[in-house]
Amino acid sequence: CHDFYVVESCWGKKGKKKGKKKKKKEVEPPKVGPWLKKLHLAENGLDAFGKAGNYAPVICMRLFRKLITNSNCLEELDLGDNHIGDLGGRELLQALLDRKEAKLPTLSLGVSPMMHQDTFVLLMKHSGSLKKKGKKKKGKGKGKKKKKK
Repeated sequence: CHDFYVVESCWGKKGKKKGKKKKKKEVEPPKVGPWLKKLHLAENGLDAFGKAGNYAPVICMRLFRKLITNSNCLEELDLGDNHIGDLGGRELLQALLDRKEAKLPTLSLGVSPMMHQDTFVLLMKHSGSLKKKGKKKKGKGKGKKKKKK
């Protein structure tokens, strides 16, 4: 079933025999993972007090904007107790609006209210709320019982 032919060069020498090549099996690419689902960066010093000054939170929030806008598996982003300011808050707000426009799932977002009140209210409106993990309470009936006097 293979057709072979002889190739001659311009000097009259015979070249290699060539034939039809077998098709290689198409290999599926490996599954990508793990996916980033929850990112907790609370109290990490994302603020304007470093070398970059007032623009440091904005630069960082622009990176988060790309992540929020393009990641369909991201469920939670906690930036609580970081002073991202109003400009950083606006970047996050635009990311949430882009995410909604792309019809991606709602993102639970935690931020510090240290920004303009309108920006903070809109951020909370367009995001889900974070589930706060409290300290585990000791169950009743466990442990030592106090004696009544």
